[in-house]
Amino acid sequence: MAAKERNRQSRLLDVDDVVSTSTTRITPNNEERDKAKAYAQQAKQKLAKGHFNEAVKDAELALQTDPRNPLAHYVLGVVCRFFRTSQQNNNENLSLERAIRHLTLVAQIEPQSLTEYPNLYYHLGIANEYLSKHKEALQCYNRALELDPKSQKARIKIELYHIYLTSTKRDLTADHD
Repeated sequence: MAAKERNRQSRLLDVDDVVSTSTTRITPNNEERDKAKAYAQQAKQKLAKGHFNEAVKDAELALQTDPRNPLAHYVLGVVCRFFRTSQQNNNENLSLERAIRHLTLVAQIEPQSLTEYPNLYYHLGIANEYLSKHKEALQCYNRALELDPKSQKARIKIELYHIYLTSTKRDLTADHD
């Protein structure tokens, strides 16, 4: 059963497939879009409750119906980021790179409504930080603070980076990640 689930996740979580599908697929009609939105909303609710596997299933169903659903990409990005940074899952399909791709797609699909995803850039920052892409992480945390000036999480991360940079005398502009 576990192998079957891993195989299913491997097939459905591949962002590259989603992107190529979304460019060749006929645009979903209103009924399909509504169905995808409903699945994505269910995924968001399950994510909030900590039911990650169920959230992934609903987000994947949303993307099967509408590959450009930003909320479904957001949920998958957050789940991938959480599992890889918390060491709770060794499934490579839930990788930080995949988290970054899903979260980046949200910003590309709906750049005009980023306020609906106030933690988007915070999660991108975490994923980049764990990949030792410090320049990108700091840029993401700064963007998170721009979008939500009250974000204490982003503010703390930025302050920690400044302490790190001061104590190590490191210049992120010279980084070649």
